[in-house]
Amino acid sequence: MKTLIYFNRLDAIDNVGISQLTEDLSAFLSDRADLIINPIILSDRFTFEKADGSEGYALIFQVPNYFNN
Repeated sequence: MKTLIYFNRLDAIDNVGISQLTEDLSAFLSDRADLIINPIILSDRFTFEKADGSEGYALIFQVPNYFNN
């Protein structure tokens, strides 16, 4: 299974895009720790602090390995 990340449009991070597909959510967040600050992973989404100090969120979905974003 892969993880599809879909950012709330207003919370989308510059140079990341609205939707991302990853095999490892933790690694994705770690690689972007300067953009996605203090993420808190919940069952169907994660919240994070944006660079301006406000809170953002993204939905997360488990999708089959053959899924294309």
